[in-house]
Amino acid sequence: SPAGRIFNNISNKKFIVNLPKYVLPTWDDKEEEEAIERYGDVDDISYKIYILAQPVEEGMSAFDESRIRACYTSKHIKHFEINKDNYENYSLIISPVIRPKNCDSIWIAADIGTSSQTKILIFSKNEDIFYYIYKITLFNIINPQLEPFFDYLIEKLNAEFISVDAGDGDGRNLYWHLEPRYSKEHVFAYDGAKNIAINVKKNELGQCIYTKDGKLEFEYEKMSVWGAEVVKKLFYESKISMPIDMEADIQLTSVVAIPRTSGIVYTVTSDNDHWWNAIKAFGCLVWDKYLFIPKDSTSKDEGYKGIIF
Repeated sequence: SPAGRIFNNISNKKFIVNLPKYVLPTWDDKEEEEAIERYGDVDDISYKIYILAQPVEEGMSAFDESRIRACYTSKHIKHFEINKDNYENYSLIISPVIRPKNCDSIWIAADIGTSSQTKILIFSKNEDIFYYIYKITLFNIINPQLEPFFDYLIEKLNAEFISVDAGDGDGRNLYWHLEPRYSKEHVFAYDGAKNIAINVKKNELGQCIYTKDGKLEFEYEKMSVWGAEVVKKLFYESKISMPIDMEADIQLTSVVAIPRTSGIVYTVTSDNDHWWNAIKAFGCLVWDKYLFIPKDSTSKDEGYKGIIF
């Protein structure tokens, strides 16, 4: 619509004002209690951001907007929406979703929403560039409906690599369905609270460290953190080609990095973070299947190949 085009114009973002939730006429004590229950505490950073609309003074912007937007193209993302009413026709709805003829591989990353929406991002890789080509949003679609849909999508695109948010509920069940079907070589279980290997441990002489049984020892980082780091690296090195996607732009440019005693924590200051969670799952997938590829852990070699930070 004309109003939508005005609202979604990036140049108009400076005119958008964030107001606290309690200015809504529907806000009452019950709404406040539910918000506190959801976020845990009125002093929680998410409560301050999403309910009080307060600026995050303890954090800093995680991404340079100009470097992110330098990867944008003039086209708009091809977006498909599926809900309970049209689910039976999903094959028709996503019929335009096809594998590009010139791609090396297809990469799918998904944030699985147990009670809301599932966000699916699809990339095609050509040489060392990842092209963001499709976005699919599933509204209130849960198991057992998720499994046949993902099977159809993966096989339609002949996708090589798939990452799903397997942290809980339907996401975990979906991963358990996909992993034996397509193998661990192709399916990755993203869980922001769990660790991912990011480097090989070395001693003071720069030599790889091995366990007693001859396997390499690794350094680890939380997936939620490392996925964000990989995404930043891909954008800053122009390894992502990105059509215009306002949902993505709003979330990418509202990510803040908050220092904690345990390390940096990334959070989004927009209320919707499904795209952000999906792109972090993509970042960990790219790292695990492409950038960080350990060699045979039983051999006494340099330990790894690939691009290391």
